[in-house]
Amino acid sequence: MIALCTKKGFAMRFKTTVVSALLTCSVFVLPANAADLQDTRKIAFPVAQDGSHVLVVDTHTHSVFSDGSVWPNIRVSEAVQSGLDMLTVTEHIDYQPKFADLPNLDRNRAFEVTHEAAASGAPEILVVNGVEIAQPDASLGTYSGHFNAIFLNDANALLLPTRKNLPPRVDWRKAVQGAKAQDAVIIWNHSWWDQGRTEPQTFHQALLDGKVIDGLEVANADQYSESAFRFALDHDMAIVGGSDLHSTQQSFFDRTGIEQRTSTLVLAENKTEAAIKQAFLSRRTVALYNHTLIGRERDVRPIVEGALTLHVVSISQPGDPFGFGRIALRNASSSPFSLRRIGDDTIMDAGALITVPVYGEVVLAFKSKAGEQRPTMSFEVLNAQIEPHTPLRITLK
Repeated sequence: MIALCTKKGFAMRFKTTVVSALLTCSVFVLPANAADLQDTRKIAFPVAQDGSHVLVVDTHTHSVFSDGSVWPNIRVSEAVQSGLDMLTVTEHIDYQPKFADLPNLDRNRAFEVTHEAAASGAPEILVVNGVEIAQPDASLGTYSGHFNAIFLNDANALLLPTRKNLPPRVDWRKAVQGAKAQDAVIIWNHSWWDQGRTEPQTFHQALLDGKVIDGLEVANADQYSESAFRFALDHDMAIVGGSDLHSTQQSFFDRTGIEQRTSTLVLAENKTEAAIKQAFLSRRTVALYNHTLIGRERDVRPIVEGALTLHVVSISQPGDPFGFGRIALRNASSSPFSLRRIGDDTIMDAGALITVPVYGEVVLAFKSKAGEQRPTMSFEVLNAQIEPHTPLRITLK
């Protein structure tokens, strides 16, 4: 690591080591893995501070087997690029606009093709079966009645009998209840699309009262809803982010300017389908949207504190008349952290806002207190929201 620093108007260039004088530094940091920094699409967080594995999951994608535009193997390639640990291709069970060209009657087929592609080319990615179920009455909302059912055993069991070579028929209520009977995790998708906010209709409320719905998307593709976040907190729902990819991942990046796909961070005991499912049922999930973590403090805090650490670079020695020291804020994740200083720290070469870069660090000068060997700094993490408009507060030692 190389720093360009100034002291009393003179410029000095040196490798950073212990420095006992007050320096103002512009620090240029190489990541632990340069390839990860070059590919800004790849999401990765270290083990959380509480020991949980932070796994990256996308619960909402589509392929040509419903209204998507790519074959399922492309979804696997994109999952590798994004660093996903688990992928679900959630085809519309009741909507097959390509049926004339792809007359598929097997609603498990998209899962099978995706699973085969992962097994042969990306065995590190878990693939689980899922579908998207929609209530068809536009008077009740065109888009707010969509639900993903993931960790399904058999999507075909959710269909009604149909005549040969005709698209499958679905009773959406029976399909949702049938998915729940298979112990699927049910997620309410993009609930704000009709009204601009999350407002349950009678049929939503019946599902909520019956404890059928497990999670709520608070972020979908390039949108985040504070109303949905508030609703999920108030109703003890898993907090979910989904990419809802229909076209290619790259076209999403090009269209939105967002460099990482919207996804869900899951705090799990290990990387298994059973552990990830249990995390959803235990509500140990955080939505990741445009480098912002959105979730309960219980879950956001250990993720942030596992990734963001404070290290002493130098500290004043007894008898030092200046008492200057230097600390490094280090980030071991694929998302930068935007910090606002709070408390009474004595940092002397930074403003109110500090950004700790991806896989990087920021070195800061501070006035050490008499006898202080382990400085403490407090911050608000502006891109870690634990309630709407409420950033996480952390103290680093």
